[in-house]
Amino acid sequence: MAKKTRKNQPLDAHPKYKNLQIALAADWVLAAEVLFGVTTLSSQQIELLREAQKEACRVSVSSGHGTGKSYLQGLIIILFMIFHPNSQCVVLSNTVKQTRRGVWKNLGIHYKKLRKHAPWIAKHFTLTDTMFYAKSNKQGWNCEAKAIQQGNYENLAGEHNDHFLCIVDEASGVPDDAFGVLLGALSQDDNRMILISQPTRHAGFFYRTHHELKIKKGNPRVLGLLLRCRPWILHM
Repeated sequence: MAKKTRKNQPLDAHPKYKNLQIALAADWVLAAEVLFGVTTLSSQQIELLREAQKEACRVSVSSGHGTGKSYLQGLIIILFMIFHPNSQCVVLSNTVKQTRRGVWKNLGIHYKKLRKHAPWIAKHFTLTDTMFYAKSNKQGWNCEAKAIQQGNYENLAGEHNDHFLCIVDEASGVPDDAFGVLLGALSQDDNRMILISQPTRHAGFFYRTHHELKIKKGNPRVLGLLLRCRPWILHM
């Protein structure tokens, strides 16, 4: 068998990677500053980033327009993939076009910043219209944008990985049957889910994550987080 060339070596084989993990993996807010030059996060954005970095997190964000939710999603995706070799992520929405317009646009902005601040990391990844992946393992270390097809939810359960992140954009409009399949697929110890949406209705699974399913004694893995400018309406 031919020996792997240096070009095909994975990011975690780089001499700098171990020190990167030690310095930044446990503090994504600091990592955002060091790797992307991000220094203007609001208190709510910082709260979301700190929750997203937790193993097996369950985070639900209710947010209006212009609050930076797509900006944060792009940042979370790259940080998750950098610090979790051979991890997988999926961003689900009603249409892939919707994801491209919001999350993927911001993913591109952060990827450009990563190339400036940490080119030795950025060169190990590739960004396309629907996928962000590690060059060393395109099929097993990636993030994809997918559409939730009405009435066809079984295909959503196809993702399995020790480190897996599922982001559901505009989650308020997603049917409960789809969430049933998605939650059932989160079977490993570090399988994470982040729901982000405008609160468009007073029913459904997304609505319930901000009420009876929100974080409380006996149910520590669900956080209802309202990404607004007034911290007193933060549900914890």
